[in-house]
Amino acid sequence: MDEIFDKFSRRPARLDAGDTEGLPSLKTITILKSFDPMEANSLEKEILSKWKEIVLSK
Repeated sequence: MDEIFDKFSRRPARLDAGDTEGLPSLKTITILKSFDPMEANSLEKEILSKWKEIVLSK
């Protein structure tokens, strides 16, 4: 899993995850909204649809 984060400059939203070189620690980023897993799950299809539209249009 760490290989994926390193390769794509991504990391999980979990605060207990390790830091990725070149990216700020999550502990230093101000959270504007608390993460709600139920909300994220209910919006998953909508979010992925928008993401695909943006990414595939490039």
